[in-house]
Amino acid sequence: MLETGEILQLQALADTVIPADNWPGAVEAGVCSFILNLLEHEENWRVSAYRNGLLALDRLAHSVNSSPFHTLTLQQKTQLLEMVETRSAEAQRAGVDLDWLRVVFRHCAEGYYADSGNGGNIDNKSWEMVGFKVTI
Repeated sequence: MLETGEILQLQALADTVIPADNWPGAVEAGVCSFILNLLEHEENWRVSAYRNGLLALDRLAHSVNSSPFHTLTLQQKTQLLEMVETRSAEAQRAGVDLDWLRVVFRHCAEGYYADSGNGGNIDNKSWEMVGFKVTI
């Protein structure tokens, strides 16, 4: 399973992918709990990829901003993710894999919009956001 420092990085990444606005951001919505549960049970084979990806993302943050990823502003974190998406030389040197980041994006979306019984979408806020009402 991920260690405390890695979870801190994951939380920062998830809240960059889905930042809070008038609605909860990823962490508040339970996205990280969803992902950790997924990594512990259904997709445990991805744990090392998550570890490596979070470490590489932190390397990129240090090389560009001289700070750990989780301490950066939302704008700085977003800029780093854009560097990964465009496959910048800095992102490639840091070893951040675009395919890994795409998996993280998908996991964040799944956790944000999932049935709350799966650990994400606390209080069904994302469903409320899109106008879906639970009637059962």
